[in-house]
Amino acid sequence: MVRGLLQCAGGGLILSICLVLSACMPKQAIRGEVVKTIRFEGNGGLLAEVSDSMLRDAMQQRQSEGMWWLDPATRMETLDRDVLAEDSWRLETFYANNGYFDVRLRGWDVITLSPANLEGNKPAVVELVGYISEAKPTRVRSVEWEGLGSLARQPKTGLVLPFFRGLQRRSPVQVGERFTLDNLKALETLTLQGVHDRSFAYAKARASVEAFPEEHAVDVKVVVERGLQCVFGEVTIKGEFGLPEHLVLEKVSITPGGGFTGDALRATQRQLFGLGVFSVVNVVPDLSDESRAEIPITIELAENKYRQVRVGGGFLLENGKQDLHGTAEFEHANVLNRLWNFSASVRPGYAWIATLAEVVDDEGSQKSGGCSGDV
Repeated sequence: MVRGLLQCAGGGLILSICLVLSACMPKQAIRGEVVKTIRFEGNGGLLAEVSDSMLRDAMQQRQSEGMWWLDPATRMETLDRDVLAEDSWRLETFYANNGYFDVRLRGWDVITLSPANLEGNKPAVVELVGYISEAKPTRVRSVEWEGLGSLARQPKTGLVLPFFRGLQRRSPVQVGERFTLDNLKALETLTLQGVHDRSFAYAKARASVEAFPEEHAVDVKVVVERGLQCVFGEVTIKGEFGLPEHLVLEKVSITPGGGFTGDALRATQRQLFGLGVFSVVNVVPDLSDESRAEIPITIELAENKYRQVRVGGGFLLENGKQDLHGTAEFEHANVLNRLWNFSASVRPGYAWIATLAEVVDDEGSQKSGGCSGDV
């Protein structure tokens, strides 16, 4: 009961402050038509593959945030009819990229929810409704890879190799599923990364689509140019840092003369970042000469600040308890250049707790303060 009274009193105080501040703020004239909501008809409803929220994200015209009238300057969106006309083209392009090649946006309806009141500085509030023509999604009919050669099958037996089986299984483009441009690009990236990890540093991959609109189907093909099979060459480290170089080299997963793999490049970058002493780590293969099978590697490093101090504070009001506290943290990421980490923090505070006697009799108060820290 006491806690409820305190919470109600605190909530009333906050509401009063908000009302006073809003009354004191200068009122600015609100012009234009406020877009409260944007919705669509014809796209299949809540369970559609392309939902209203996805379509709104593809538009430049936005709808206002909830309770926009509390802060019109940042939460309100007004109607721009020229932008809305361009959004028709954007939505049709979005649909095409997601496998609906014959979708058309038939038009917009601007519904006035409340008229403008100039004397009361109240703008017109409208709802936008977009009408989508019904259409069937385009499905993937086939997926093929060309140019993988011995990476896909054994030359003599024609047996499918594990690399190719894994590529087919993990492909974001699968037969029978709805075609999307994003999945096509992801397939191209996945294929290229897999070929790079088989030591083909100069490999290229290009995904293409042959569409059959009357059948609502597409055939997908990925053409791979493998180039030379490569090995790692000399590793050069650039940058100024106080850490001993042998500690850096311990985290390098690249072995000169070993087979080139993208995984080794990514692991090296991840492990060097993990030391916590570098703000920039770039692992760059030199791919300028496609006739060279030995790939030089440059590791570019920029040192982070070893010592960091963070200071903050806060105030808490909850169930009658008032807490005023501060925080201070110190961190050293490379003590004595040995990658030793040291951190310390302290949290001083002062708390005042309302008691039952204070609420009922209002005759006294009980105060308590404290300071705590950990290292």
